[in-house]
Amino acid sequence: MRDEYCEIYRVNTKDEWINSAYDEDGNAVCCDRCGGEMRWDPKGRSWRCPECGREMERIEYFEYIGAQPPGSECLTNCAENYPFCKRSCEWFSERSQ
Repeated sequence: MRDEYCEIYRVNTKDEWINSAYDEDGNAVCCDRCGGEMRWDPKGRSWRCPECGREMERIEYFEYIGAQPPGSECLTNCAENYPFCKRSCEWFSERSQ
């Protein structure tokens, strides 16, 4: 990719895909404060805007994106990036059968 100064820089596409924030429809989630793209912080287990530092915990993030989690366990026990966690979630797979 190129930045605004036309300098080429490397992008970790796996990180971009895994740690990006998406809503239920697969659209990127923008920060409600500055418009920057929200990112999943696996260490903090929250979503953070790299532009302004805004951080959202799980319940706040779900409300913000209008998520339909599979159950209360998703709000309290899961520590993965939603909605990617649905692919390996035991609670989600039980409810979707």
